[in-house]
Amino acid sequence: MQVEVTGGASTTSRRPKRMLTGLKADWASGCKVYLDGIKEPLVDWQMGLAGPLFGLEYWWLTYERGAMRDGHFPPTSIAPSSESLVANMLGGFYPDVEAIRFMCNGSDACASAVKLARAYTGRDKILSYGYHGTASCFATPPEANARPGLPAQDMRGGTLKAERDAFVPLEWMGDYRLDDIAAVIVECPPADGGRTFAADWLNKLSLDAEGIGALFILDEVVTGFRYGPGGAAEYYGLQGLVDLYCFGKTLGNGFPIAALAGRKEIMDLLTQNVHFSCTFFGAPIGLEAARATLQRLRSDPPWPHLYEVGEYLKKEWNGATPYPLVGHPTRPIIDDATIDDKFTDLRRHLFNSGHICVSHPWYVSTAHKKEDVDSLVSAAKEWKA
Repeated sequence: MQVEVTGGASTTSRRPKRMLTGLKADWASGCKVYLDGIKEPLVDWQMGLAGPLFGLEYWWLTYERGAMRDGHFPPTSIAPSSESLVANMLGGFYPDVEAIRFMCNGSDACASAVKLARAYTGRDKILSYGYHGTASCFATPPEANARPGLPAQDMRGGTLKAERDAFVPLEWMGDYRLDDIAAVIVECPPADGGRTFAADWLNKLSLDAEGIGALFILDEVVTGFRYGPGGAAEYYGLQGLVDLYCFGKTLGNGFPIAALAGRKEIMDLLTQNVHFSCTFFGAPIGLEAARATLQRLRSDPPWPHLYEVGEYLKKEWNGATPYPLVGHPTRPIIDDATIDDKFTDLRRHLFNSGHICVSHPWYVSTAHKKEDVDSLVSAAKEWKA
């Protein structure tokens, strides 16, 4: 009996005249994905939504016996010594972090941040902007999921009414009320409406939260280390104003590793009355991914390349298509207002020309080169609506 992978299907020996649904990747390298049985790779502009800064490779992962002793070993009954090492390395990028706990993915960190906020404040309501994972505390109402060309979907099945009632959507750079709020949690979008204006709004939001005793949580799962050494916190001038940080994805260059970090008096609740446990939280191999990534960020800073290629991508793409890329150059996104039925046809054309493009944010890595941009733009110019 063959077990079916939900949503999956086999592919053919030639590049199919369709897009991602049902296809299977055989392997990946840099920014290229090789489909099972197909020789020509595709340039991945979505990068699996993992946002790896140095491309689709775990360059640090080796299997020699010496390397295994250096950190690539299974979890044991004793926490690995690399926890302290990585914690101090991360603190070098985020100097306002006083305590940290490691996890497996960003959703873990965001859900745990909400638990901490509720325990610390004694309140239930969460004011939230952005996507923070699948935990029930982020039971987003349908209107918050609406996008041009896509119907608003109610994805709250299986969640408690109390959780849905405690979730308060926040509009980016919009007005807000902080009555009886445990925490404000924000994931900064690529199209921020202007760095200076966004920074002013975020600073005011954090100070207003502090004024009523609520926590300000910055979701850096995607923006951490991407916008610069100190992520969105540094980019928007928020360091020193954040109570809790949520990290993931970029912390280990796309490897399953995450972290919740912040003020010690809040984080200490994880050792008191807030339950926090998982076999693979703080697993040695994830910590090794984080250690290697943080070390490479120091020795081989990616930001000049990310910004140069990202700006070039936006300029060349926007001159060739009616669907402009907007927002942060290292993580641009197609302008929602321009998406129509023809955009799907363009995506299909680009896919069959060797490029994976989406309406979600695009993630520029050091593996992406200007030649990849030129290839993408050349294919876009061949498309006829």
